[in-house]
Amino acid sequence: MDNRIALTWVAFDRLRKLLTSTQLEVRFRMRLLNASCISILLYGCESWTLDSELTKRIDIFVRKLYRIMLGIRQAEAHLTNKTLYELAGQQPVSNEIRKRQLKFIGHCLRMKPDEPANIYALYESKVKQRNRQGRTPFSYINQLSTHITQDKQLKFSSDDIIKLAMNKVKWNSLFVAPKKPA
Repeated sequence: MDNRIALTWVAFDRLRKLLTSTQLEVRFRMRLLNASCISILLYGCESWTLDSELTKRIDIFVRKLYRIMLGIRQAEAHLTNKTLYELAGQQPVSNEIRKRQLKFIGHCLRMKPDEPANIYALYESKVKQRNRQGRTPFSYINQLSTHITQDKQLKFSSDDIIKLAMNKVKWNSLFVAPKKPA
């Protein structure tokens, strides 16, 4: 993740003069930012497994870019995140990650059963690993489950996810209306 953020900073710095120009409309500058910087940040995000800390870190980083573009100093203008998103005309980048992941996994799961992308889309190792704190790692299936439902107690199995993905219309409705920003 650090590498993606660093590459995004490089792209942003190259376009800083243009992105911070008050001569250009905010809408145009946001489109330019999305095309040239956010696309670098989100490259390959369809396969990321993000816990809440990493998701929060990504959203904070992108809000920092928005503030720089809009000339807003957080110390002086205490804006809520919701207000900042309204000024920028954007949604949290975590919503875009969620949308891309659901689109990608739905596409893979609707492929032919013998297609490698379908076979390994929801692959989970049989060996249960633990991280340094002793917690089991946050799996891709758990992440997809949280994307599908807002109920943290409800967990979908890979079979449940596959059944849902087979109905393309119902599956697409999952990412048409993203979760509200925190």
